Amino acid sequence: MSRRVTTTEAADSDVRNIVTYIAFDNTNAAAQFGRELGNMLGHIAENPEIGRTVPEFPVLRTIRISRRFYRYLIFYRSPDHETIEVVRILHSARDITAFLRDIP
Repeated sequence: MSRRVTTTEAADSDVRNIVTYIAFDNTNAAAQFGRELGNMLGHIAENPEIGRTVPEFPVLRTIRISRRFYRYLIFYRSPDHETIEVVRILHSARDITAFLRDIP
């Protein structure tokens, strides 16, 4: 059974910022990012355990968006048996711990 995927305001902001950044150089790549993100979110909805656990934040899982966008990570959790909540989408070069520290 596929779970419903929700996103936090922070994750929505992350996507807007990433797409804007990519589109500055390549609008086609920005559109491809959106498609590949959507595909991965579909995979997560079908297989919530697909990501690896984040050691510093055991309630979170993470997975790369795709081979092409391998530096971008989706951080998500499963608050119940029906929902996946995407909490952040971050570039792997960022200070991940600092961004995730304030997540309730």
